[in-house]
Amino acid sequence: MTIGYATFGEAIRRRILVIFLLFAIVSIVGSQIFKAFSPGEEEKFVVDLGLNSIKWFSILIAILLGAVMIPQEIERKTLHTVLAKPVGRGQFILGKFVGTCLAVLFNASLMAIAFFVVYAIQQKGGFDVSLLYQFALTCMELILFISIVVFLSTFSSTVFVLIVSFCVVVLGSTATFWKHIPAENEISGLLFLGVSALAPNFEIFDLSRPILTGAAIAPDMITYPLVYGFMYTSIMLLLSFVIFNERQF
Repeated sequence: MTIGYATFGEAIRRRILVIFLLFAIVSIVGSQIFKAFSPGEEEKFVVDLGLNSIKWFSILIAILLGAVMIPQEIERKTLHTVLAKPVGRGQFILGKFVGTCLAVLFNASLMAIAFFVVYAIQQKGGFDVSLLYQFALTCMELILFISIVVFLSTFSSTVFVLIVSFCVVVLGSTATFWKHIPAENEISGLLFLGVSALAPNFEIFDLSRPILTGAAIAPDMITYPLVYGFMYTSIMLLLSFVIFNERQF
């Protein structure tokens, strides 16, 4: 927890995070201005823009934080100082993961507060509880994604982590496409199958369609993504522990 708190403190002092946070809040608040371009769909516009701003700006923050946290410690040789204390490598990885999660979720919460205020104003005090469900799933999605970024950072450089993280976002956001794309031959079929099996499915964390259409949200639409995210995160952290424990510095 000491490493986690230190990581959180270091993260929130980064100016680039403040810039992204301000952009996100401006986008959310500005939805009240741009909703005039969608007459009759004002509520859907505010909700869609608000939820997407929270998600995508938080993912950018997660990439920028996760990609530098561990490689930076190695490059600056500060890792040796930390490991010289009674701190195991697994504790170090877990501390970095917890600290990054705290920083990303803290920023996501600030964005969510801005969104809920704007939504309440637009609805004249009304509130849809399904938006809280979506925010909870978004937090789980971010935690899962951070675990992948931490896993990548245990054995590669910052640039590699940045590139692969963006690829993971693209693959995870188009999971259905890769699962149903027709294969021209056996090799491409195995490739598509491998991508759909290994890449995280970020689409299951999205409740925007039932929220925007007013459809009922079944309990499994919430419980399944939470269980899936917890299991995927646990696997990524376990692999991170194994690789980082065997790495020579």
